[in-house]
Amino acid sequence: MVSMISFHYMQRGWISVAILTLGLFLGGCGRNTAKVDISEFREPLIRKAKAKADQGDRAGALECLNQALDQHSRLAQAHLDAGLLYDDFKKDYIRAIYHYQRYLELRPNTEKKDMIHDLIHKDRMLFAASVSDQLPSYAEKLKTLQDENTRLKNELREVRNNLAKRAATKPAGAGRSRFPGQSSAAADVSSAPTGQVYRVQEHETLSRIAAKVYQNPGKWKLIYDANRGTLTSPDKVRVGQVLIIPR
Repeated sequence: MVSMISFHYMQRGWISVAILTLGLFLGGCGRNTAKVDISEFREPLIRKAKAKADQGDRAGALECLNQALDQHSRLAQAHLDAGLLYDDFKKDYIRAIYHYQRYLELRPNTEKKDMIHDLIHKDRMLFAASVSDQLPSYAEKLKTLQDENTRLKNELREVRNNLAKRAATKPAGAGRSRFPGQSSAAADVSSAPTGQVYRVQEHETLSRIAAKVYQNPGKWKLIYDANRGTLTSPDKVRVGQVLIIPR
């Protein structure tokens, strides 16, 4: 029966860079999550995990993430990336749920909270179905859950890939991350851009989005500048694309 739940996830590759926490959460609960996330893209083990994922070695990427978490268990973004890999690569829903929950514990104010709660709920359903004798009667519902899981994970990856590209534009060596008590890490976080997540709707342009969020269509360039990592030009906005809206 278990073999019947071998669903095929929409593979877009593990495009996100796993991120280290630095312990900054302990002293800055009010800081924007995106600021903390951006500062974590420069950690050696996380860079190594990204390199392996880019080569298609997802097992190697997961191994690097687990090594990082063995050393520092409060690395929030490493928990999130490990959860995504356990989810759609290993199909190990229990471990995926654990890492999603650890991310939420470490990032209680994340703007991605609702999406991650949805992933946890769906993984619980998928795990229950995987051990159920009544699996055939749930096939259609499970396929719907699977598709929704794929959409949520791809949205998370797109947002964090955008953050990674923005972090990479900073000068090499600037803001090298450290652990609590080292001032350069805090300076790096405070200088990173802030924003909220926005999903593009049908018929929307950057000007229309700017009019909606800023009440000023002329501020479209603020949005474009914040998303140059994923937008090749101002008129290349696509429906469903996830953008960061600067505050």
